[in-house]
Amino acid sequence: MDKHLEFGHSCEVCKPLRPANPSLFGLGPMLGRRDFFRIAGTGVTGFFVVPMLSENTLAARTTDYSAQLKSTARNCIFIHLQGAASHVDTFDFKPGSWTPADFAPETINGILFPKGLMPNTAQQLDKIAIVRSMRAPALVHSLQQVWSQISRNPSAALGKIAPNIGAVAALEFEAQRQSHHRLPGFVTLNGGNVVSSGYFNARYSPFAVTAAANGLSNLNNPDGQTTFETRYQMLKDIDGDLRTTSLLGEDVSDMEGFYQQSRAMMYNPEVDAVFRFTSEDQQRYGNSGFGNSCIVARNLVKSDLGTRFIQINIGGWDNHQAIFTPGQGIYRPIAQFDPGFANLLKDLSEQPGTKGGSAR
Repeated sequence: MDKHLEFGHSCEVCKPLRPANPSLFGLGPMLGRRDFFRIAGTGVTGFFVVPMLSENTLAARTTDYSAQLKSTARNCIFIHLQGAASHVDTFDFKPGSWTPADFAPETINGILFPKGLMPNTAQQLDKIAIVRSMRAPALVHSLQQVWSQISRNPSAALGKIAPNIGAVAALEFEAQRQSHHRLPGFVTLNGGNVVSSGYFNARYSPFAVTAAANGLSNLNNPDGQTTFETRYQMLKDIDGDLRTTSLLGEDVSDMEGFYQQSRAMMYNPEVDAVFRFTSEDQQRYGNSGFGNSCIVARNLVKSDLGTRFIQINIGGWDNHQAIFTPGQGIYRPIAQFDPGFANLLKDLSEQPGTKGGSAR
């Protein structure tokens, strides 16, 4: 017989297992009265509480607390700040001893904002929803610039051929295009490192535009419309069905979409008007490449000619030195951004089809 099982045996191993009263039967830990009533009380309470919890759980299952998508947005203007603006100096303002006096911080509608740095934007804060829970997963500018346009890791399996979110929007709205929608669904403005349509059909590639007051010069042929029409018809006759049934593959077939979209834009006064603007608007928007692009973006939304996604690029935010030196650092790009962005918000909020000061 094992000595640890013998009655009366005591050692360092068995002491913790023996009851306080040796006369009690058993060698294991005993359940005292206090522990018994504590456990019993918990059981009785649970008897009454569990049905209530079940009812609440059932109610939670039958009640939809998730966000409800309205699906009423018709346009998206994505302003791509290449180089990444310092959020603690702009929309997530964190002032300190380093903050220049001309930033002139002020609390507007409950938001601490550098009014002196962005005086025009400060007047439009009632039209802005600031999201401060985002982060940049990539530490390399070029990698993050692609990431923000395709909404996935560029180094992933399909990252290198993933489409721009603008191309996705153009594809999703394709079925809703009407006869008067003569502009591409995706337009980019002011240059920049722009991702294209990826593995989508080339029809959803971005239409790149450099905004200028006199519009797009190539919407009219210098030799006249009659000559253009003759040459275009000749091209169609030569190509024939090769554009849609080419043995060279999908790339050649995709060109047909380009030809059709381009032809629809030529000699069209409505299209031409979208890309033109007055000197008054140009000055109000800051008289810069970014400001001009904001004017065209406003016109694109107002015209309703088929463009659903507009990407405006503005670089110069990669500030490592002389950040707060006047005329340099953050001051240089913000001088373009502030009047262009603020007046874009203002003009969009005043367009028909808006409600509560927010653009459609």
